[in-house]
Amino acid sequence: MAHVLVVENDAGNRFTLHQLIAMQGHAVVSVAGGADALHLLPARPPGIVLLDYRMPDIDGHDVMHFIAADVRLRRCQQVILVTASPHDLSPATHALLTLLAAPVLAKPFIVDVLPAALAAAVRRLQGGDCPPTLTESNA
Repeated sequence: MAHVLVVENDAGNRFTLHQLIAMQGHAVVSVAGGADALHLLPARPPGIVLLDYRMPDIDGHDVMHFIAADVRLRRCQQVILVTASPHDLSPATHALLTLLAAPVLAKPFIVDVLPAALAAAVRRLQGGDCPPTLTESNA
């Protein structure tokens, strides 16, 4: 089981993703935008961020930049970027994706793709050097 933060501005997509991920046994928190994600990320346990790219407030690129700029977040949060237009990503976004080793899922994606992407992110988390909880990292 992993802690998954779903960052998606579309309420229908957010609900569907939340339900699909919870059915796989993961602990899920869903937020409606990048600003909420930036507020939650510093205090979250190691986990996965399923991140929509295009959002009206703070977009997926900005959230990835925030994660990449923080050593602990970069090491302990596995990003999966979701976008309807993967071919339109900027070179700067591609650089962040490479730095974070983040896969891109194109919308609409087949439901079978999500479990595989989550499983791969869980394996990367288990292979890292993240403490299981924030209290252990502060000890």
